[in-house]
Amino acid sequence: MKFLPPILLIQLVLAGCSSTATQPQPLSPEETAIIEKAYPEVDPVLGEELYPDEALLAHETATLIEDIVRDRYVSGEARRDVHPKAHGCLKAEFKVLDDLPKSLSQGVFQSGRSYPAWVRFSNGNPDPDRPDIKGDARGMAVKLLSSPAEADWQSAAQATIQDFILISHPVFFAKAPATYVSVHRHLSSDGFWTKLAIPFHLGLKGSLIALEMTDKQIANPLYTRYWSEVPFQLGQGQDRRAVKYSSRPCTAQANEPPDDSEPGDDYLREAMKTTLDQTKCELHGVSGANSSKRRNECRKFNGRMGRRAGPFYSGGAHPFSQTNLRYR
Repeated sequence: MKFLPPILLIQLVLAGCSSTATQPQPLSPEETAIIEKAYPEVDPVLGEELYPDEALLAHETATLIEDIVRDRYVSGEARRDVHPKAHGCLKAEFKVLDDLPKSLSQGVFQSGRSYPAWVRFSNGNPDPDRPDIKGDARGMAVKLLSSPAEADWQSAAQATIQDFILISHPVFFAKAPATYVSVHRHLSSDGFWTKLAIPFHLGLKGSLIALEMTDKQIANPLYTRYWSEVPFQLGQGQDRRAVKYSSRPCTAQANEPPDDSEPGDDYLREAMKTTLDQTKCELHGVSGANSSKRRNECRKFNGRMGRRAGPFYSGGAHPFSQTNLRYR
């Protein structure tokens, strides 16, 4: 575990006491009513509850992220706010197992179904040129399609029937929407000391999760396990439930960073390409069902659902063909 030196702790305390984070523009009562009316309704069956001012916080989150992207890319092509560096976009076949329990054989997870898919692996840091050897959250995004993956990206977007977004850590660092907004307010500020106040808004647990999440070094994106950060609804009607998803290699592989003192800045892309050139790679998808009766289990951002609330079940496999690798 890494500890902060005492002088930095003092500075953080001072920063937390004199924070001047970016504040949102006030909304009119009419604007507030429109935002709250458009916000999705909760599902009590899944244990969902709204956080205080959740609709307004979601609106502010979108505004803050848009402002960050506009400031970062003043001219030219803008990239996503996080995970801009891709190691590769892979064509895949997503196969659902034939013997799923009835409770999990719902939606796109109907037993025996198969889908063409695109899978994107990435680094989480906003800097697209950051060397892979530096610790970071690693991302995996899966796009299930209703038509063959050879389609161009615009057609693929129209043919999308389900997206799964996962990263290389089981839980999120922000415990609630207000925490996440507060972090983005501080990131949007020009003040150095204001940014140093972020750990105080995350709290001890959130700060430790953020450190663990962003300090991860790996040898190969294909050897890494990934999780969805929050629960999602699976199924319809009375059988619907909250689940989290995870993807892991079918065969465990050593995933320590290279011994090289200076590996290439893009070594994860090369490692993935080498693996796919040599063998067929297959990952297993698993789901963790919320069997807990605690109403708030579904709404926790940094609760370890699936470890405490229910087991992870094997859900599907998406093998990557060495002949189908495409970079973007």
